Parts: sequence; structure tokens; C-alpha cells
Amino acid sequence: MIERIALFVLFLLGFAVIVGHKNVVKKIFGLNIINNAAVILFVLEGAKVGNQAPILTTGAAVAGAAAGSAGGSGGAVAGAVAQMSGEVTPVALAPAAGTVDSACAAIAEASGAGPGAAAGLTGDLAGNVAEGANSLANLGAFSVVDPVPQALMLTAIVIGVCITALALALAFRLYKATGTFDIDEMYRRIHHEP
Repeated sequence: MIERIALFVLFLLGFAVIVGHKNVVKKIFGLNIINNAAVILFVLEGAKVGNQAPILTTGAAVAGAAAGSAGGSGGAVAGAVAQMSGEVTPVALAPAAGTVDSACAAIAEASGAGPGAAAGLTGDLAGNVAEGANSLANLGAFSVVDPVPQALMLTAIVIGVCITALALALAFRLYKATGTFDIDEMYRRIHHEP
């Protein structure tokens, strides 16, 4: 809770700088402060999902985690099967139609077995899915930090740097044209007001 309050204060500080100062460069830095507060908030909230880095070392755990997070119940079943068998197939990583039967049919088809093997695989999964899920949980597949907010915030940081560079370049051009960074004085000089 204290982190959110500190980030809100940081956001308000940036807003106050934008509203309260007439210097264009200070307004640009106020915008940077707001951007940094938003980035820190998203990273902080994204880190509350898990406590481990999203890097798994075994192929079966990677397949189980990817399939389990990708396709609902069908993906979870495919991930459990891939984890238990130790095999990783492209079909096991792709989300099936969202049902256990279609996931088993896709796995049986990928392994070259006939349609009857899918029914047998579905029956065998009844007892093995819980065991596979427990194995994945023990490997840490369900306690990893969500990497999507972090990736989005890296993009936001890059965009923020680009916007800052553009704004500073425009401010410099305005300074060369008017001889000041004061926004009111710039307006008067551009419009030739006394």
C-alpha cells in the first residue's frame, strides 16, 4: 500500500511540474516523472503475480507451463501430458479447441497414433492430470512473474525516451527562434506582441 501512495505522490509531483511551471524544459521533465510513475506501477503490480523469473530449465516444464497458460483446460491437459511424458511436440504447445477431448486427439494425431488412441488417452488423463499439475507446481511453473507487463513497460520506456528526445529537440528549436524557454514569452515573441 505504501508503494502505491509513493507512486501517486510521484505522479502528482510530475503533474504539478507540468501545470505549475512556465519553463518548457521543466514541463518535459514533469512528463518524464509521470511516465516513470506509470512504469513503476505496472512493474510493481506485475511482480505480485509470482516470485520467480519466468525461465524454466527443463523442456518438459517449459512445455507444461506454455501449454497450461496458453489454452485453458485443453492447454493445461496438453501441458500435463507433455510434462509427464517428457516429450515436447508443437501440437502440445499450441492451444487445442479448448476441450480435453480435442487436446488428446491433437496429441494422438501428432504422435502418429490412430483415433482410438485419443479415447484411451482421454481416459488415462482422468487420474494423471492432477499429478501432472502438481509436478508443474513443484517445478515452479505457477509461481513465475508475468512477463507481459514487464515487456510492455520496456516498450513504454523506449517510447518515453523517444518522446523526451523529440520534445527537447522542439524546445531547443523554439529557444533558437525566440531566445527563451518561458512558454508565455515564446507565445508573445512568436505572435509579435509587445
